[in-house]
Amino acid sequence: YCEYLYNIAENAKADIATCTYYINDDISKETFSALELEEKDILRSYYNFPYIKCCVWNKIYKRMILQEDFFDNDVRTTEDVIFTCKALLAAKKIVCTAESKYHYNVANLNSTMRAHLTAKKIDDLYLGHCKQIDLVETAYPEDKTLQIKTVEKLCDALIVAYNSAIFEKDKNNLKQLNNYINETYQKYKNLDILKNTKSKIKMILKYPNVYNFLFKFRHR
Repeated sequence: YCEYLYNIAENAKADIATCTYYINDDISKETFSALELEEKDILRSYYNFPYIKCCVWNKIYKRMILQEDFFDNDVRTTEDVIFTCKALLAAKKIVCTAESKYHYNVANLNSTMRAHLTAKKIDDLYLGHCKQIDLVETAYPEDKTLQIKTVEKLCDALIVAYNSAIFEKDKNNLKQLNNYINETYQKYKNLDILKNTKSKIKMILKYPNVYNFLFKFRHR
């Protein structure tokens, strides 16, 4: 895995090499086309091609682009979001292979990502994505499309967490997430984010009981 990514990075003279992956849940196996990307196209593809992802585990990095502040000590569960965004912004070129070289095991129910939501985890989720928004706005202040995509990442993450809180029947987590969703909506409601995402947010804020009922009904 590492040797393969190292070789394609060397051949492409890329700062980052990333691969597709198998997800070990007996359901998912994703495959995509190979890509070579440069400069701003790197970040655009981060939002458009799912296998680039915010995770660190399916990539190899050229040491010279990495900085000590890439890992954020303020957050725990979204530190990879911040790290990946900083690394992609620092990279001049990345190469993405269509071959699945990483096998991701999601069977561990005690892992950080699979464990129940906590107040700290929700805070980290919100803070990590907000820091990503700030990074993109600083790097590309005139590019509204990239900024909107980054805000959509935050919205999607909050909605996924809210749905998890519905399953867990945790009123405190639902309230905390509702506050963050409202804060996000008030701050970015004038942006042209995806209609489906915006409609879910409006439903959660205006009719939370109806949203919760419909979500549970669809996933019973």
